[in-house]
Amino acid sequence: LEESEEVVQRDPLTPQELYRGIQGDYKRLYLWTGDIDPALYDASCVFTDPTLSFKGLATFQKNLANLRPIIDRLVTEYDVELYS
Repeated sequence: LEESEEVVQRDPLTPQELYRGIQGDYKRLYLWTGDIDPALYDASCVFTDPTLSFKGLATFQKNLANLRPIIDRLVTEYDVELYS
């Protein structure tokens, strides 16, 4: 774990809670805004897309925060569609 990461013990989410939480992340346009619900993710989860992969919720949040100024400067309108 990185210095800033804490291990938080919590009750597991039900599939319905997880689904609603992920829907909320998409409604908040998390891919563009970085606004995620950290309670949905394990501190050591792995994030993967077609171009890269990295481990850790804190790393994901840091990457989103680092991208935000670039996104704000270059993207004026954004949208996300959740298909299922």
